[in-house]
Amino acid sequence: MVMVESPDTIFSRAATLHQAGHLDQAEPLYRAVLEQQPKHGDALHLLGVLHYQQRDPAAAVPLIEAALRIIPGNAQAHAGLGLALLRLNRLEEALAAFDRALVLKPDFDQALSRRGAALQGLGRHAEALVSLDRALVYSAHDPETLNDHAAALISLGRPAEALADCDRALALQPGISQVLNNRGVALCNLGRKQEAVAAFRAALVAAPDVAGFHANLGATLQELDELEAAEGCLRRALALQKSSAIFQSLAGILYQRRQFAEATTIYQQWLEHEPDNPVARHMAAAGSAAAPERAGDQYVATVFDGFAETFDKTLIGLGYRVPELLTGHIQKEIGNDARALRILDAGCGTGLAAPLLKPMASNLVGVDLSPGMLNKVAAAAALRRTCGWRVVCIHGQSSERL
Repeated sequence: MVMVESPDTIFSRAATLHQAGHLDQAEPLYRAVLEQQPKHGDALHLLGVLHYQQRDPAAAVPLIEAALRIIPGNAQAHAGLGLALLRLNRLEEALAAFDRALVLKPDFDQALSRRGAALQGLGRHAEALVSLDRALVYSAHDPETLNDHAAALISLGRPAEALADCDRALALQPGISQVLNNRGVALCNLGRKQEAVAAFRAALVAAPDVAGFHANLGATLQELDELEAAEGCLRRALALQKSSAIFQSLAGILYQRRQFAEATTIYQQWLEHEPDNPVARHMAAAGSAAAPERAGDQYVATVFDGFAETFDKTLIGLGYRVPELLTGHIQKEIGNDARALRILDAGCGTGLAAPLLKPMASNLVGVDLSPGMLNKVAAAAALRRTCGWRVVCIHGQSSERL
């Protein structure tokens, strides 16, 4: 008589092997459980976790979702789904999964930490920091959480605190490549470029095939005017990963080195990789015999969208006085004429001229190609209330239109 193992017995063996790291041996046992009992929630969950650990999050998601239809109160399963979704860059769904896990288990440190990573990926840096602060209450000595906390601080412009987090993480576990990379970014932002170079190089010793580490090292060497070495780093980065940021950085270095034909070749390669990218299209054309008469609207919008966050600070730092000079000329022209003007501020950017123009205007409208620039205006609610200024995006969307 052949004895057939019960699903629970097989599951127990599978879970023991899984916990010991024997994934290839555990997988067929989980599947054997599911052949006998297709709605075994724990087997579905852990088979999904196993696929995630095998770097196959796409296979993990439907298995864990099926498990959650059977065991909806399992906080670990919700967090496991969040991890797989996070790996797939499905950030909003990952965030929702972590939130469900935390409803069930508010002190779930991994869910808090990975929730912070999802928020960071969504650009919600302040919220990410709050979540990671909570995670560190429960896991103050976890290097991954400390690293994510450092990344959020870097995004919020707090590099000194980020550096302290990185140093704490490395004291706990030396040689973690992602921590070394973030340490380099923090040092670079603190103006300690040579130390940043050492940190990026240490990250590359630990993980030589990460394109972002090569790119960060190249960008820092470029700032140090070590252009030949910077070019080499960017070429290695591009060989590992074709991305718009790497194409653009490499072409920029080649322009600095006055290797214009080679820079144009890189822009052309970028355009082949991303045919709809307006910056690649413009720059590839600008270096060719068929250079455009003017920059296209999409190119202008994309460039200034990228510049919007630092636009005011950069121009003020350069002693930019165009708004003052412009309004001075207008006042001189109109003299004592008290008639209010209807003023169109074409290419208004972030609205630096608006407070100076408004006293002369009965109606002041700013227009710009860049939604990013106009979003900065929209964020300055006090400016708009004070000046009564309306803004219009010529291409794209804005909260107000003429």
